[in-house]
Amino acid sequence: MIILLILSGLISCSKIELIYDNANWLIINRTNHYFDITSEQRSFLKNRLQDHLTWHRQSEMPLYAHFLLMFRAKAEDGLTEEELDWAFENFDARRQVLFERLLPDTIYFLAMLKPAQIDYFEKKVIKHRQGPKVEKPPEKIKRQLEERADETIEKMEDWFGSLSKAQSYRVRALSMALPDIKDDWADYRQMRRKELI
Repeated sequence: MIILLILSGLISCSKIELIYDNANWLIINRTNHYFDITSEQRSFLKNRLQDHLTWHRQSEMPLYAHFLLMFRAKAEDGLTEEELDWAFENFDARRQVLFERLLPDTIYFLAMLKPAQIDYFEKKVIKHRQGPKVEKPPEKIKRQLEERADETIEKMEDWFGSLSKAQSYRVRALSMALPDIKDDWADYRQMRRKELI
C-alpha cells in the first residue's frame, strides 16, 4: 500500500525525468558491477536500452500517468479491497508488458556472458552467512523498527513534501506495527540468488 501511495506522487514529480535521463548509465553500471561486462556487451546494452527507454517513455508512461490519476481519485475516500485488487492487477499488467518486451534482449545478453563473468556474478551475489542465525534482543529489534520508521517518513517526504505531525505519527505507528522481517528478507533474497545461479 505504501508503494502505491508513493507511486501516486510520481505524476507531478520531476524526478522521473532525472531517472530517464540517467537510466541507461545506471543500468549499465549496475550490470557491470555484477558481470564485469566487455566493451561489446556495453555497446549492446547501450543501444538496446536506449530503444527500450524511448519506447517506455512514449508508450508506457502515459498509461502509468492515467493509472495514477485514477488511483488518486479512488484513494480520496479510502481504498476498498476491490480497488486495491484493481491497482495490483494494473501494476502486474504493466510489469508483464515490460518483461515481455525486455525478454529477448535479456536472453541475448545472458548468452553473451563468458564463464568467467558467471563466476564473477556468483561471487557478487552469494554472501555466506557466518554461523547459525542468532536471536536478536528486543532492544535491537525496537531500534531497527524505529530506524525503518524514520527511513519511511524520510522517503515519503522526499516524494510528497513535509508531512504534518499527525501524518508523521500515523506513518510511524503503521511502520512500527509491521514485524521485523529484515533477516527473513535477507535469507529469502539469498535463497533466490542461489536459485538464479
